[in-house]
Amino acid sequence: MHFKIHHRFTRPIACILMALLAACAAAAPRNARPAKEDRQEDLTVRVLLVDDQPTASLTSTVDLHIQDGGPARRLPPGTWILTIQDATPPAQRFHLFAKTFPLAERAAAQAYVREWQEKGMTPEIVSFGKRLQAGDKRFLDNRVLWISLIQCKTLSDAEQQRKDLEKQSVWPWIQAETVEPGKGTLVIEDKSAQPALEMSLPAHIHSDTPLVIGGGDYGFWQERREDRTYNGPFQVSVGSHGRLTVIETADIETYLCGVLPAEMPPGWPIEALKAQAVAARSEVLAGMNGRYALEGFDYWATERSRAYLGAGGRHPATDTAVQATAGQVLTDGSRIVPAVFSATCGGWTEDNDTVWSGPPDAQLRAVSDVVVSGDNPAHKPQEQGLANWLLRPPKAHCSGDTTYFRWRKTLSQKELTASVNKRHRVGQVRDIRLGDRGPGGRLKWVRVIGSEDSVVIRKELPIRLAFNGLPSAMFIVDCGKGGDGQTRFTFIGGGRGHGVGLCQYGARGMAAQGASYNSILRHYFTAARIERVLIHGPDSNP
Repeated sequence: MHFKIHHRFTRPIACILMALLAACAAAAPRNARPAKEDRQEDLTVRVLLVDDQPTASLTSTVDLHIQDGGPARRLPPGTWILTIQDATPPAQRFHLFAKTFPLAERAAAQAYVREWQEKGMTPEIVSFGKRLQAGDKRFLDNRVLWISLIQCKTLSDAEQQRKDLEKQSVWPWIQAETVEPGKGTLVIEDKSAQPALEMSLPAHIHSDTPLVIGGGDYGFWQERREDRTYNGPFQVSVGSHGRLTVIETADIETYLCGVLPAEMPPGWPIEALKAQAVAARSEVLAGMNGRYALEGFDYWATERSRAYLGAGGRHPATDTAVQATAGQVLTDGSRIVPAVFSATCGGWTEDNDTVWSGPPDAQLRAVSDVVVSGDNPAHKPQEQGLANWLLRPPKAHCSGDTTYFRWRKTLSQKELTASVNKRHRVGQVRDIRLGDRGPGGRLKWVRVIGSEDSVVIRKELPIRLAFNGLPSAMFIVDCGKGGDGQTRFTFIGGGRGHGVGLCQYGARGMAAQGASYNSILRHYFTAARIERVLIHGPDSNP
């Protein structure tokens, strides 16, 4: 029996060699340096800044150096417009992942593969994650095995296969893999009459000072184009639709200095900022060499991963929080906790497996954010009924978010139908039936009944997107007719974001009452502890 195992883009023989290297490292003297794959000096993060766009611009006050496969070329200071000619998109295939296993459960993963092989499929085991060294020389192992049941040549085929699997009560998620990079000619022009510079793609750009990238779309719910400043270096390549893609490589601590002010206001209490720094560092390192490594990067520069402002968005307060907690992460003793965070939990955080596909994580369990007192008990939302919980909310650490702690959003039948039918062809929406909920009150699924069809929508983000981008999946629905006789759907909800892990407004509320960042993190990640990992790299000072 053969099992095809990928480690990023390596082939099986590379996996064997890596295993041999790891075995040698284990037998080496205790003061020996770790194998290269585990050296934190080498840790960098690849951030997708420009995703498959027709054009982008670079503005620099110093010379730029750009290189394809040949000698480096120099671009003088100024603004340069980048476009692509004669592009061939990258060759891709699309995985339908159905289950994940910790590395220690390889035997269980192989047994799961055999089950599907007996059904005539050709599943693959794909390895993600990294092993990093803690301050006491232990290794924290975040490697996981994902089972790809089916691999398709096109996205449309993958979507059809997903529908077929869902009929068997299997709920897979789709992930693209680049198997061969795209090709094309990069055309670089300024506003003068000088001839354009042409180079082969992919190309690499280096600058001794930060430069401005113009034309990037940093929106998540809707388009938001901005000019932003980044340190680089950068890789320019061909995206999946044959257009420009720009990726920045940054060391971990510098990257975090661009993340923090995007994810938490710098004017918030310093202990909340420190808690955010530790949580963000933990989430970044726990997810290194994750699913997007199959496409050649680590994270998006938007809320699809986490917001990132680059060098131009840094702030002294958030820089201080990053530096004061340098190297600190949350662990369970054997791995770094994927310490996710969201804006406002609404009074109770959520279990990870309510929100996302994948097994329950003991470190990401729902916890109360209620400020407990005699007349303010910490009842779970469903213990007092969702309507009562939402309409008569308790006092919570995060209730300072006066916009989203409790919210309402009304959509006409026409607006709701247009939103749902962008993703699910059901015709005119006639009814919404709410399904099971997690302990934090967020819906696991909903059924939308339309004039042409009905559909079950599962998991938190797909539910929110279907209903025109709701703040959260903790809601009830009131359907009725307005004064004009038209049907309207009013969503009454609580919280903003997925609700798992650190509640950012809750951290703010706790810090304002004098809580330290350690106690804030212990509140939201009850079984975790703070440790230091060995991260070396460029100075993270501005």
